[in-house]
Amino acid sequence: METLIVAHDTAIHGILFLSPKHLTEGNAMQVKIFNKDTYADLDIYTVEPWGNAADTYNAICDAEKLDELDTLLAGQYPDGISDGNLNDLLWYDSAWLYRELDINK
Repeated sequence: METLIVAHDTAIHGILFLSPKHLTEGNAMQVKIFNKDTYADLDIYTVEPWGNAADTYNAICDAEKLDELDTLLAGQYPDGISDGNLNDLLWYDSAWLYRELDINK
């Protein structure tokens, strides 16, 4: 069975484009919906940031500060943080993160 992973992002409001092969009646498919605004099961050790956020994440990994980042996020976001919001934090607030985690950059 083919699995199609659909990333739902509020920026595209859930718009999904499927090729005609995916729409045929005989094509069995499991569809998994991944909502970037879901605050559950985010694992800081396995996230895959994109864009400039990846540089910040890699710097935190290189400094061996993932445990501290996890603690910081738990304190700042007690209800959890979505991967999209985490990516934005890593991308746009890297200076703050470096200060909080005592990383010289």
